[in-house]
Amino acid sequence: LFIMDQHACDEIYRFERLQQSTKIHEQNLIRPLPIELSASETQLVMDNVKIFERNGFRFANRQAEGNGDKLQLSLVAIPHSFQVEFGIDDVRELASLIRDNPSLGKDKAGSCLRNPKAYFMPLLP
Repeated sequence: LFIMDQHACDEIYRFERLQQSTKIHEQNLIRPLPIELSASETQLVMDNVKIFERNGFRFANRQAEGNGDKLQLSLVAIPHSFQVEFGIDDVRELASLIRDNPSLGKDKAGSCLRNPKAYFMPLLP
């Protein structure tokens, strides 16, 4: 015997549909925005660049000035949707989410790991 709350089930269903249908748009930046990341964070971003691109972040990379071995990432596009603003902290947050849960970072067909701010975006006024 299963007892289910129909209203809660309906809310969950509608929330999941809304999550799937919400589009995150890219806003190209006039000038690339340099990001200060550690070497391990930079490598994590480069290894999972598709996840970041699906979240609306696009990067340009170049050799850091004064250090030919270090790679410098710059944001060339950031996501935007509704009235939510994204930035460098959101790149770090998504990177830490991937680092803390390596299985979430695996590229699965049809799945997209989302930044926590983007997850709740449709609920904001």
